[in-house]
Amino acid sequence: MKRIALLLAAVLFVAVCGCMGPVQADDYIYVVGIGFDRGQQYRYNVSFLVQTEAGGNTQSAQGGAEVLSAEGDTVHDAIVTLHAGGPFRMNFSRVNTLFFSEEIARGGDMQELSDLAFNALRIRHSVKLMVCLCEAKDLMQGLCLDNSPNITKVQFSVFQNYSGEGITVVTNYSQFMACIRGQRMDGAVMLGGIDTTAVHQQDSEAEELTGSSGSGGAGGGSSGGGSSSGEGSGQKQQFTTEGVKRTGGMSPYISGTALFDGWYMKGTINGNDTKYLLLARGEFEQGMITVPYEEGKWAVLFLRNAKKPDIKLTLGDIPTAQVDIELSCSVLQYVGDTAGMKWKGDMRETTQKFIEGELERVFNMCRKLNCDAIGFGRQAVKQFGSSLNWEGYQWKQRYPQMQARFSVKLELMDESLSGRVE
Repeated sequence: MKRIALLLAAVLFVAVCGCMGPVQADDYIYVVGIGFDRGQQYRYNVSFLVQTEAGGNTQSAQGGAEVLSAEGDTVHDAIVTLHAGGPFRMNFSRVNTLFFSEEIARGGDMQELSDLAFNALRIRHSVKLMVCLCEAKDLMQGLCLDNSPNITKVQFSVFQNYSGEGITVVTNYSQFMACIRGQRMDGAVMLGGIDTTAVHQQDSEAEELTGSSGSGGAGGGSSGGGSSSGEGSGQKQQFTTEGVKRTGGMSPYISGTALFDGWYMKGTINGNDTKYLLLARGEFEQGMITVPYEEGKWAVLFLRNAKKPDIKLTLGDIPTAQVDIELSCSVLQYVGDTAGMKWKGDMRETTQKFIEGELERVFNMCRKLNCDAIGFGRQAVKQFGSSLNWEGYQWKQRYPQMQARFSVKLELMDESLSGRVE
């Protein structure tokens, strides 16, 4: 009886204490993304993409999102400022993406900001990283326009762009840190921006966010893409639908890859080039490519990758690599003279050579930026018996002189599709 009485007393004590200081569910706002830009008064402008619930205290997936931001010398300063100006506390258990402006990424500030964010906020190391060809705050605000889909659907579309189309990479904090610490490859981070030419019901809101009516804006397709990609290819690159008339959709886009040398962003490649980067890395799952032949002749192929590339790496003063890739494909459509376009004739060989040339071109773009985004260093380190010998080889100093050859073998998945002519 005494034990039962003590147990009841303990339960009552806990209940009374709980009533003295209850924590209501609506005392918290849940942060799903954090963005970092340069500040004007202080070092950084930190933005928080927070969930807004459908109503009451329910944690419904149907809620929208909004952006809160404040300046400060650290992430902690910005949080304190926001807490002082609102009756809420931010909860960081749902953070899944960190957004960095291009200026922040190129300046190497990601190291300091990541250390501060993870140490102070205890964010999961599975959080994804994104570089924005505009202000991070602008892109995050663009995700919250009235006609945008639920924020969780936007996050899901990132994985569709990666696995279903191959137009972006998906890199989390843990993977990026493994690149930094291991020095066996360099980081490649998904790229986002604002397409100021996108036509939708929120045109006026998009212009207010970007400060532009569609002629360069806040670093979206034309201005951000052209200036950022110059080091890699020497040509202006189309990152998204910039300049292409369309109705519907969102101004923010996620396409392309930011290339890093250590903590410093060095350049970008567009969504089409990202397909070939993923192919070389062995991460490409499926997607479509257009293969040009002669003038007025082209084909659309659906590619699927089932095997990892076979990489034979020879080390020396100038490292060399032979990369063999096997792919299965379907010919969805082609336009041209059927006599010379039979799959077992010119079409197969021409397509293989085209993909090999694109792989070599993307490799050279990465190499010129001293970014081993393909990860040849992961193969090189296997040839050393100790970390001391590996460090003595100085891989990153030799990598800019590296030579790589690519060989592609295509197998047709559906013979009947190859006879389809327009």
